[in-house]
Order: sequence, then C-alpha cells, then structure tokens
Amino acid sequence: MPDGPGGASDPRKTMLLPQRRPGGGPILDIADSFVRYWYFHLPNFVLAALMYTMLGRFLLGLFVDADSPNYIWRFFCRFTDPVLSAIATVTPKAVPPAIVWLFGFVWMFWLRIVFHYTLLVLNLAPRLAGGGS
Repeated sequence: MPDGPGGASDPRKTMLLPQRRPGGGPILDIADSFVRYWYFHLPNFVLAALMYTMLGRFLLGLFVDADSPNYIWRFFCRFTDPVLSAIATVTPKAVPPAIVWLFGFVWMFWLRIVFHYTLLVLNLAPRLAGGGS
C-alpha cells in the first residue's frame, strides 16, 4: 500500500523531523550552532562589525567632509570613535586620521584571527562537521 498524504515518505512530514547525515549523527543547524557557541559568535560579530565600519568610514571619508551632517557618516563616527581613540594612543601623532582608521581595520582583523585561534587551541571554537570530526 503506497504512502498517501501524511505517510512516512511525505516531504511535508520529513521536513519536521531532525535531519541526519549519512553516518547517522544529526546535522548541526545554524540556530543550534549560535546557541551552543554564543561566546564565539557574539564577539566575532562585534569585531567584524567594527572592522567593516572602520573600512566604510575610510572609504566614505574620501568623499565626505569630517564635519558632514550625513547620517551614515555620523553613525560611522559614533560607532568607531571609542575604538579609534584606543588605537590612536598606540599610533604616532603624525599619522593622519584616515590612516588611523586603516590601522583600526587591520587591528580588528588581527584581533579576530587571534580570538579564533585562541578558541581553536582551547578546543572551544565551532568546527565544521565532516569526515575528520
């Protein structure tokens, strides 16, 4: 007797069941990964947002005056000024502000790399599921 609607082979029903990989273990979905590894994802997201906002500030600074009323420019400045003030303390005073923004981008990039590597060494970082894990 073939399966009708609601039977075991019904695609609507199998979408509700937990998905399994060929070896039998469950597939890690995005929501489960975020909840389980929040200590990795949240700082990584904040550092990435700062990093790309500094890059955006540099690129927008090529076209906009420093005291521009543009709301995007003001957001970039408000969001990155606290971090840039810390970076400016270790940067020579002769460096123009635009270069400090680029230094900020590079510092945030390397901070993300060190953060990820530290969690990998401590075996706390999320790993890709596959043959070796």
